[in-house]
Amino acid sequence: SLYIKYPPFIKGFEPKSEFKGNKVDITGSGFFDDSETNVYFSGLASHGGFSGNIGASISGIEGTPDAGLQVMSVYVPGLSEDSNFSIVVDNSVGKSTSPEGQYFGFFAEPEISGFSPTSGTHGTTVIISGTSLVNLVSIYHGNTPVTTYSVLGSRGTGISFQIPSKHAYLTNDYLYRELQVPIRISAVGGSTTTAERFQTIPDSIFY
Repeated sequence: SLYIKYPPFIKGFEPKSEFKGNKVDITGSGFFDDSETNVYFSGLASHGGFSGNIGASISGIEGTPDAGLQVMSVYVPGLSEDSNFSIVVDNSVGKSTSPEGQYFGFFAEPEISGFSPTSGTHGTTVIISGTSLVNLVSIYHGNTPVTTYSVLGSRGTGISFQIPSKHAYLTNDYLYRELQVPIRISAVGGSTTTAERFQTIPDSIFY
């Protein structure tokens, strides 16, 4: 069908926060199912986060531009960090931004770039470097939970923690290899595990 094209209008959207790849439903009008309709997640620099526009793929549109409110579903793109975003819809004749005060909260997947040192005894302080290391749910050193840690940087560029004080006794080379364990981090935005393993040096050695 052919419609008279007019600018889009965003009334609101739900949910107000979501993860990469999930859907957000935008309610409004002037949503045309054609190549000229674009959706962006626009970073709010004033909120101390990402600044810029990231395009989102449209999943589908319910309703027609000439029959009241529509619902347009879009996939949350791979945004760079935990931050608040406004949502923008534009077409060939205009654009609309989500209402003032309605912000989309994105939880980025944590990423680990490395850690230092790579070996040490129980109680050694380890610094993990990466991005979006915030909103943490848990940290594990191997299968042992880390209960005390500090997030470094306002945007979670690092984590500091001590190797859990669990006694380890070595009887052979196999057990020594067993003390080489990864570090696993779980956050609201997802989970990640270090590619490299931390070599725990046992407190006591028995042969």
